[in-house]
Amino acid sequence: RRFVEFLTGSECLPAGGWGALGKPLTVVRKDFEHGNERTLPSCSTCFIFLKLPPYPTKALLKQCLALACLEGRQNFALS
Repeated sequence: RRFVEFLTGSECLPAGGWGALGKPLTVVRKDFEHGNERTLPSCSTCFIFLKLPPYPTKALLKQCLALACLEGRQNFALS
């Protein structure tokens, strides 16, 4: 639920699921900020773009994505 809100700006998907959003989920690479491997992912909710840094491990990806979903799900800013 937090991931959906982080990515779309809505707490739940429409009745038709992901397909009913009208846009595909697109994952793009995001550079680390100042070389920091703990740079959090960001997203563009209008376009359903998930911007992920190239984390060196799956564990760090999971940790940073979970934190971004928790802390950034209601924080809409330009990135």
